[in-house]
Amino acid sequence: VRWTVAGLAVFVLVAAGGAAAFGLQQRSAIDDAVDQTRQAVDALAADDTEAAQAGFRRAAATFRDVHDATSAPWLLPARTTPVIGANLGMARAAAEVGADLNRTADDLAAELDQEALRSPEGGVDLVVLAGMQEPVGSAVDRIEAAQRALAEADSIWLLRPLRSGIEELTEELDGARNSAELAEMAVQRAPGMLGADGPRRYLLLMGNPAETRDVGGHIGNWAEILVQDGRFTVVDSGAPYELANPATDPPLQFHGQYPVSLVELRPQYHPQNWGGTADFPSVARLAADLYPQARPGAELDGVLYADPAAFAALLNFTGPVGVQGTDLQLTPDNAVEFLTAGQFRVFGTELEGNEAVSGLIEDVLDRFGRSRLPGPEELADVLGPLVEQGRLQFASLHAGDEELLDRLGLLGRVERPDGGDLLGVVTRNTNPSKMDVY
Repeated sequence: VRWTVAGLAVFVLVAAGGAAAFGLQQRSAIDDAVDQTRQAVDALAADDTEAAQAGFRRAAATFRDVHDATSAPWLLPARTTPVIGANLGMARAAAEVGADLNRTADDLAAELDQEALRSPEGGVDLVVLAGMQEPVGSAVDRIEAAQRALAEADSIWLLRPLRSGIEELTEELDGARNSAELAEMAVQRAPGMLGADGPRRYLLLMGNPAETRDVGGHIGNWAEILVQDGRFTVVDSGAPYELANPATDPPLQFHGQYPVSLVELRPQYHPQNWGGTADFPSVARLAADLYPQARPGAELDGVLYADPAAFAALLNFTGPVGVQGTDLQLTPDNAVEFLTAGQFRVFGTELEGNEAVSGLIEDVLDRFGRSRLPGPEELADVLGPLVEQGRLQFASLHAGDEELLDRLGLLGRVERPDGGDLLGVVTRNTNPSKMDVY
């Protein structure tokens, strides 16, 4: 018994010593591999694909070296010792995951050409977009495989430093999986939304918080947009009373059920009240119900909402745009003030102002549609905060598009939680004035 105990003690000491030596020997290599991965990601975000691929390959090779080192013969005692073996096994699994994901990132960087997505004539190249489905789907599969590998290697015996590192890696993999699944959903649904299967007709509602409504601002102007084969054109634009005028037109007719708070604003008489609910899908259903009555034959596939800040953001991509009838050039710096307040000082009548703003909207959208789109990261940097603030919303009338728009934060859905109540606090000016901005 004594000899057995002594032998086991020596074996454990050898195992522990081997594991400690492995940790000291490989720690710097692991740190280097992690740094190489992060630098490659940063290079890819900066559109330096060549540097990114080189970084991913270096990181994959470094992780592979760490993985291979765990198979060294002198680590056999450590691999077969229960507690020590569990920690060494997790290190081996994590290194293999690091190598595999870097190889996947290298493949994605080579196959996903963001520049090719942007057509020089404007819009999105749908052939390129469709070609992204397979590599993006493969990336989702590889991330899921990595998560399974870490879960299988998990043990209650992991030492605290290793446990902390694995928890951080697991958290990053969760975020990567969410992003990859969103990308997969986007490359599957976006072609249809961009007119790959036939033209899509969208209505843009320009809200003006100078006179507030539940969704943000009263509908001051609108534009009808036709999207086909990845490009969009402005079909029509105008002011609210070009859709319905209570003084001269018979009311439009409801064909659906809408929130009481919206119906009480009589949107069938007053199109500027179409934003009279904070639930944007309800606004979209209402617009799709009433708009074709005002514009026969214009059946809608979706509705967008943008306020002056969202409109001003487009000027980052189009450059300054002149306002008809004035010497004013709108830029991202002065567009919000002009749309919310300045237009009511500059123009002597409401009709003049509506005509000028309608022309302005059509001009900016036309320029944006005909120019080469900015890269995805630049678009996200400029428009992302506006989406988070509810200044830019989009609801499709095709049920299959809803999940993607919801994940992107564009849908603007407000619904009662299961088994609970919902309290909404909104600002609504039911008086037809612009006193809110003043």
